[in-house]
Parts: sequence; C-alpha cells; structure tokens
Amino acid sequence: MTGRNWFRRDVIIPLLFLGGFGYGLYFVWQKILEQPDLSDNRFLSYLLIACLAVYILLAFVTLRHAAASYSLERFNPGNPQSINRLMRMRRFGLSRQIAARMRNWAAPAEEISQWLSANNYKPAARTPHGRVFEKTRLFRLPGQPRHCDRIFLLEHDLLNVLVVDQLLRDSIKYIRQRTDAPSPRNLLILVMDRDDKVEAASAAAGVVNFLGKFDGGTLGAMLLDIRHGRLYYPIDRSLQPRSHRRFQDLMRLRLLHYLSKSPQQVRKPVQPTPVNQALIRSFKPMTRQSDHTEENDRD
Repeated sequence: MTGRNWFRRDVIIPLLFLGGFGYGLYFVWQKILEQPDLSDNRFLSYLLIACLAVYILLAFVTLRHAAASYSLERFNPGNPQSINRLMRMRRFGLSRQIAARMRNWAAPAEEISQWLSANNYKPAARTPHGRVFEKTRLFRLPGQPRHCDRIFLLEHDLLNVLVVDQLLRDSIKYIRQRTDAPSPRNLLILVMDRDDKVEAASAAAGVVNFLGKFDGGTLGAMLLDIRHGRLYYPIDRSLQPRSHRRFQDLMRLRLLHYLSKSPQQVRKPVQPTPVNQALIRSFKPMTRQSDHTEENDRD
C-alpha cells in the first residue's frame, strides 16, 4: 500500500500502453475495412475478434489494477489530511439506526460476547481488556491437536495507533503460545467508545493498515467505533489465503446482521457470559518499556 499520489508510474504507464494498444487495434481495423479483399477474409475477421477480446480482458485487468492502487492507501495517523480521508470513507460507515442502537448499549463488549456465544464460540481466556473465544473445528489430522478458530474481544476507550499495534502483537504472541490448540484463522475485535472522532480515526489507522499475515496463520482485525458508528477493518489482505479472507468477511457480515436487528431482539438485559473455569488461561500483554520506566520512578 502506498500514500495518496494521483500521478503514479505504476498506474500511468499501463494506461498509456492500454491506450496505445487500443489505438493500434482501431487503426488496423479501419485499414482492413478500406480494403474489400481483406474485409472479406474470414481468417482476418476471426483474428481481429480474438484481438478485441484480448484487449477487453487487458482493459479490465488494467483498470482494476488502477482502481486498487488508488484505494489501497496506507493511512498516516500523524497526517491530518490522511486521517480526514479515512473518516470520509463510506465503506467503514454504519447506518444511522445501527449507530443509534449501539450508543444505547450499556455494555458493548457484553453484547458482542452474547453474539459470539450464540455462534458457538466458547470463552477460553480473560485479558486485561476483554476475553478470548474459541470454536473447535470438527475435523483434525491424525496425531495433531484439533484446530480451532479464535476471536479476541477487547474493549479499550483510550486507543491510539501505538496501543492498537501493541494489542495486535500481543494477540499474535498468544496465538503462537497456544500450541495445544492451534488456530490458523484468528480475529481481533476492538470496541472503542471515544468522544474525539479524529483520535478514534487515528487509532483505527492501525487496524486499516494491518496486513494480518504472520508465520503460522492470519489475524483479522475489526475496530468498532461505538460513539461515531463506524466499523474499521483492513483494506489490503492480499497476503492472506482466500479461505481466511472469507472467514473474516463472514464474521463481519454476521456481526453487521446482529447489529441491524430490531431493538427488541438486540436490547436484552445484559448477563455476564458464563466462563468455564477449567478453560481459563492467562493472557498477559507484553509489558511496554514505558511501564518499566514508571515502576522505576516509583521506586
């Protein structure tokens, strides 16, 4: 992904080649039509039709590449213009009904916990900011531990891009430590309720820029901005397997479907999700250097 630059060689040069090829094909076609002997040649007619089909396919691929190149922007949390573009992107906006409904939630994380439990995800660990849910897969390879799909549900109202990056790293570290329950497909759901829209979008840049691929699996990410009614997720997932991208898309669509339900279905008395004590595992985020500094200052 690159920054926003409208004059890019990797886009302009293919468009110039496409235009030159199209003009050359049109020129040859016109010359053939001017010659009666050539215009009646069936072989040339089939050849020109084949060239036209190839040109249409080439135009589709080139235009798709150009559109993707301009849409895959790497947002800079320290650049106000970049953050403003992120805040204006419609793909992350939720409907007004969903936004109003979420703002009435007394405990957003508990609401989403109920949704995960309804989809057969079991609480497996507690974290300082939320819980880890797991769903065991039906099949496993002989002699191998059974794989699972793992979802991290964390709530943090003081998120910034550094905290988001730290939570992503902590989640990947936890995934690698759980050799007893490997999870190639993982998802991190961050819930945030922050007044400042710019600061919320700046924190979301860490999610939107996240590629999600690491050695041993993938980690999808979503940031649910309760106060401003937006759901952020990574734009560029080209490094991830297609099946993992489908898993993330399916979970995002299911979450949106849950959020779009009528108030009578969604608004229920919030009950803490029961946790099987036998499944509780410690998930301690890595201590940042600033934390050590504060402890030394106290001493």
